[in-house]
Amino acid sequence: MFLQRERTYKLTIGDLATGEAVEILPPLNIRFDIEKNIDNTGNLNNANFEVYNLSINTRTKFERIKYPYIRFECGYKDIDNSATIFIGNATSISSSERGGDVITKIQAGEAFIQLHSVLKPFTVPSGRPLAEVVQGVVNQMQNIALGTISTDMQGSLGKPLLLQNTKKQALEEKTTSAYPVDGTPFQVFNQLADEQNIQWRIDRNKVYFRNKGGAFSSPSQEVFLLSEDTGLIGLPAYISKRSGVVDSNSAGMLGVSITALLNPNIFPESLIAVKSKDTQIDGTYLVRRQKFKGEYAGNDWYIEMDAYEVKRDV
Repeated sequence: MFLQRERTYKLTIGDLATGEAVEILPPLNIRFDIEKNIDNTGNLNNANFEVYNLSINTRTKFERIKYPYIRFECGYKDIDNSATIFIGNATSISSSERGGDVITKIQAGEAFIQLHSVLKPFTVPSGRPLAEVVQGVVNQMQNIALGTISTDMQGSLGKPLLLQNTKKQALEEKTTSAYPVDGTPFQVFNQLADEQNIQWRIDRNKVYFRNKGGAFSSPSQEVFLLSEDTGLIGLPAYISKRSGVVDSNSAGMLGVSITALLNPNIFPESLIAVKSKDTQIDGTYLVRRQKFKGEYAGNDWYIEMDAYEVKRDV
């Protein structure tokens, strides 16, 4: 039985200019709402936190910093599965008083600085695979805004990596002429996605490109079982075949909407096996959108997911 005992979390807030960072830990109360998508072309990953009763020194310090570094991990001590679920930058930090508590609200975007910093222009020669365009961008992203951060923070930040997840490689197409690269990583990735009819995302400092359509196969990939005995909450519901579909190749896919106890190891592109005793929903699905939601001093922590049936013909 999947239980939520001894919940734990760690929220790190850091100043990229000085390398200073603070770690916010239990028993301080915190609320979180983190949304992630399999395709970041039009839906960047974002996070919202509410932290209760920070010291005045801590909250005023980071309210004055531009785009503080944010890293959030959570999990359960009893099964030792705490994991990082968000790495990015705060776009807004503000505090207010409510019911006798001082609540600090943090809005953050995943890899916000890396995605929105202006690249040093470069050109990929004609006849080279488009993967070289992405790799050139990623190489620059690895050095954006790292500055003089401390050893601990640098270890937390890691480095973006290019991963390709389909047999039919999304970036093997070759340039027909010299390909100039200019602007921000966000702009370049969107341009490639539009030109090649592919999708991209960045998640915990790793960059992913894949073909659209949802067809996916990886015999070695872990499949997470979701049932009443492993954290499934309520009844899963079918999603209309065309609800939320972003490309024509997905139009025939059957989807489900699921709520479960939070598992910090499930992310977009994870495979889940759904088994519900009270519905006929029973199969393997690919997670396309999710929300992590919870409060340390509140109710159970949840993960809400939209997932689509797996096709294994690619």
